[in-house]
Amino acid sequence: MLRFPSVRSRLGVVSLVALGLVTASLAAQDPQRPIFRSDAHFVTVDAYPLKDGKVVEGLTAADFIVEEDGKPQVIENFEFVDGTVQMTQESRRDPNTVRESQLLAAEARNRAFVVYLDIPHVSVEGARASRVPLITMLNRVIGENDLFAVTSSDQPPQAVTFGRNTAGAEDMLTRNWRWGTRGSTRATPMDDEFRQCFPHDPDGKEGWVRDGTRLRPVSDVMADRAREEQTISHLEDLVIYLGYLRDGRTNVVLFTEGWRLFNDDGGLTGYTGRSQSQQCDQYLVRYANVGLQSRFRDIIARANRSNVTFYPVNPSGLSSFDTPISQQVLSTGNINESALMADLGNLRDRVSSLMELAENTDGLAVVNTNDIKAGMLRIADELRSYYLFGYYSTNRNFDGKARRISVKVTQPGIEVKARRGYTAPTEEERAARAAAAVAPAGPTGPSPVEGALDVLARIRPSAELFLHAILSAVSAGAAGQTGADGRLTVVAELSAQQVDRGALRGGGTLDVTVTGAGGAAVGSATVVVSANARSVVADVDVPAGTDAVTVVAKMRGQDVVFDARAEVAQETARVLGSPRVYRATPSSRSPLLPVAGFDFRRTERVHLDFAIAGPLDGRKARLLGRSGQPVAVNVTLTERDVDGALMLAVDVLLAPLAPGDYVLEVSGTKGGVTDTRLIGIRVGN
Repeated sequence: MLRFPSVRSRLGVVSLVALGLVTASLAAQDPQRPIFRSDAHFVTVDAYPLKDGKVVEGLTAADFIVEEDGKPQVIENFEFVDGTVQMTQESRRDPNTVRESQLLAAEARNRAFVVYLDIPHVSVEGARASRVPLITMLNRVIGENDLFAVTSSDQPPQAVTFGRNTAGAEDMLTRNWRWGTRGSTRATPMDDEFRQCFPHDPDGKEGWVRDGTRLRPVSDVMADRAREEQTISHLEDLVIYLGYLRDGRTNVVLFTEGWRLFNDDGGLTGYTGRSQSQQCDQYLVRYANVGLQSRFRDIIARANRSNVTFYPVNPSGLSSFDTPISQQVLSTGNINESALMADLGNLRDRVSSLMELAENTDGLAVVNTNDIKAGMLRIADELRSYYLFGYYSTNRNFDGKARRISVKVTQPGIEVKARRGYTAPTEEERAARAAAAVAPAGPTGPSPVEGALDVLARIRPSAELFLHAILSAVSAGAAGQTGADGRLTVVAELSAQQVDRGALRGGGTLDVTVTGAGGAAVGSATVVVSANARSVVADVDVPAGTDAVTVVAKMRGQDVVFDARAEVAQETARVLGSPRVYRATPSSRSPLLPVAGFDFRRTERVHLDFAIAGPLDGRKARLLGRSGQPVAVNVTLTERDVDGALMLAVDVLLAPLAPGDYVLEVSGTKGGVTDTRLIGIRVGN
């Protein structure tokens, strides 16, 4: 599945030795922010007073009336941000690191735009039609202090990275204009699983279920519900993350053809017991009770508290039919009264969902039109300039409760779109803020968990070949190491997109070249890549004493060549060696496939092998979320022999997890010495 990074980067691979990186932190001063007060919460508000679809200029703080939960508030600072000045691509400097982009996004004065591509709910035609209007809008609206990101429904929200130069996004959308998959005849793994669970005959007798006034294959109905549930879940996570990332408004330009927001069981529960297995029955129960309408309303409520505004755009324009031509439908009555009317009703539901999302978050919906360029320009006109002001809340209770904000202007005939609310901080958060305000300034760095997660953020999602390399120590006490020479283990893994395209359907070779200090060659290897394989391992002997190397890998197929490069330092473990990472199915008999990209599906199992010098005195492992808090899933630990070497094996089933980034924390103790390893993993649908 296609994924879109948000900032142009040369990082196509990641060198993972200790699987943690340290990123320099940045400090920024906002000259507009008043002096910190520990007894009150400061609230920033971005307001768009509109007349005839454009922001009214020349207003002052006295023209605005701000209320919180019905009580007047005093504006402490006020400015008008003029976004009418056009910028060249050369003047739009992207942040140098993911950390820098996050810090810039946290500044309220830096406006943030997120372009969201709802891949399973946009057709190929709609994807193609969206490119030019989107780039035109971005070039028109992105100002000197503005940031934007391009993300998609199969990319974890935590991977959203903001930049300013639109050339990279334009290039990706040009090369990958087929990003929409709605109505595609190519089956996903989820589609195949549903079809195996619910086979159907051609005449509507077995494997069919009533969907409104029509009969449709159970597998198609399940797939529609699963896709919608995944998108709604992803939007829930995105809104939460954006609210966590920044206090200022985030404008989400959402490309989608809308959703039906399934709420009833669709007749699926009546099919229970007729499927192929108990697992299939569990699918039925899950997707028959998705309750997407209430979850959709929760997204709107959360968006208002998180200062997120949606601008939905249907890039497919006016449509006559809702059901893709690739799906089978049997009419249960007169075709004009059943199939056509049902399609029209579903189309209305999709449009209504987008209009509701826009209207209730102060956005603008571009629907029911074939001229999406004009609609995108309306969005640009509405967003080009704005007023930014702030106030200290008169509500001094730090209770973590939701607060409502109302913004009006004294002049008649002006519609104001502004922040609608926020969640008040708790006493603990107030105390932490107060402590940070008086703490002495000094260099800070990421926590170990942040370091492991930053490794994932540095992986370029559009890369075609990933590397994971481990340079073993050559001391006698190193975990699991013997022999006079060092050993470099290189895992090369092809991206899922290239696997789906059959890039190595005929097999190929992997050539590895290793250089040391000054570029001197220290080793090389060539291994055969089996037909349709995704990954391969190459072992390279290097001279004793080698403590850092550069690895260059070329994977060659019949008609393609993929390149990757990594910088690798010698591991320094005393108890646990660096892990070999594998993917597998939940079955214990499943073959272990080496991993270099650290991107997994929920249908998979993560397996890690740590080299150990002997039986451990103690061992433990747990899975952590982005906040560093433990996640309630079972992590299995065993010690096993692998080709004569003792390994600590770690296994985690990913099915219970929501899509997102996680960290596996593994510790081993021997002779009073403890090693702890943190390994970041990314879980998708």
